[in-house]
Amino acid sequence: MEWNYPKSFDNLFTAEYNCSEEDKFIGQGNPSAKILIVAKEWGMDMTDKKSGQFSIPYLRGVRDNYRDWRDNRYPSVKDWFECGWDWSEYHPLQPYKGQVMVLDNKNPDILINNRGTSATWIAYQKFINELLPAELKVQSHECLNFYNYCFITELSSYTMPMSRKSDGTQQSIDARIINPHGILRQPFFKQFPVIILSCYRYIDQYQIPIIDCFNNPAMQLYYEYKGIIVSQEGYKGGLPLYNNHFCTYPLKKGEFINVHEGIDNTGKKHLMLHTSHFQMKTNAWIRALADIVKPYLAS
Repeated sequence: MEWNYPKSFDNLFTAEYNCSEEDKFIGQGNPSAKILIVAKEWGMDMTDKKSGQFSIPYLRGVRDNYRDWRDNRYPSVKDWFECGWDWSEYHPLQPYKGQVMVLDNKNPDILINNRGTSATWIAYQKFINELLPAELKVQSHECLNFYNYCFITELSSYTMPMSRKSDGTQQSIDARIINPHGILRQPFFKQFPVIILSCYRYIDQYQIPIIDCFNNPAMQLYYEYKGIIVSQEGYKGGLPLYNNHFCTYPLKKGEFINVHEGIDNTGKKHLMLHTSHFQMKTNAWIRALADIVKPYLAS
């Protein structure tokens, strides 16, 4: 697959950031994709339980992320399992390449490990499958490819096994997106035709002005809130309901999609969605999400 990154991606490495190395975390996947997914944080412990020191997955996956992209933009990524889980071979362009579409059995023995992945990444793959032609869709136990068709980043670089309100998360979000010079405020993250904020209550808990953060004056792109798609009949939340033809599938209680739309200076429509974490979502929710997104990927 050929990679052709936008100039705004290269410009990430000439900007000045007054923050820690981990708060310069850029993300994973294909920078030239049309879809940006912004999640909460990496779901893992920051430190090794035995040594009490920063864990290798945290150091290589999060703290070294900016350096990996800066020093090697177009790597030839090896199969994560065939190279023996060698962290020197890891690259965020195709992270853990060779993982398959099945839940990880978490066996530390590489010979017995099932090459599986997380529930979240299975959901990402199901979503991307809905957007791909039949020959590119990934079936159970086949190698993941979703990261070739989207770019994923996190609101916070403060990793936690389970999401919760914390001072560390607040500080990271302040540095990354509340600060007008934070990395998530850079033009690269504002130019995607589709932005999916998969972070549920974090928007309110950390008072993130998402429209201001992702408006792109250089492209004359300004988002307008259009309404919410919800599962409950007779929704009493006080928000306008969005066109409900996307809910031809029965959504589970609590599933929602907030819809924002803007038009850039070329007349191209952009979509920004705010919804909850992909993990443990119904297939109906994934299909509804994909149905909303499809028209914005046409050009």
